[in-house]
Amino acid sequence: MDGPRAWAGGDDMGPDGAADARQDEVSEGGERPRDGGGDEDGHEVQENGPVAGKSPNDCPRLAIRTREAEKSYDRGLTRDAEQRRRQEVASIDDGADTSVKMMTSTLKEQLHTEMEVRDEWRARR
Repeated sequence: MDGPRAWAGGDDMGPDGAADARQDEVSEGGERPRDGGGDEDGHEVQENGPVAGKSPNDCPRLAIRTREAEKSYDRGLTRDAEQRRRQEVASIDDGADTSVKMMTSTLKEQLHTEMEVRDEWRARR
């Protein structure tokens, strides 16, 4: 295999025997670029956030927005869970109401049947 994919797996030498240029790069400030300083075409790769090469902690406004988004997401999950719980409780209550009504109806029918039997028995005496 030729090209960057042939040597990306391990050694520091490129296809032509030259050392990988990204390891030897030093920015103007004297710092080495972060891992994955670019893609195969030399474009910056966004690793940790919307700003290439910066984490939310490097940008205070971005960090605040990220925390706010996380809180909003958590509130949404909490709200959804609470709504599901309320629906389940309402469903259980409806089921319990239905069960109670059915049991009451059955008991009333049994009572009426027993009263009729008793009345018939009294009438025979």
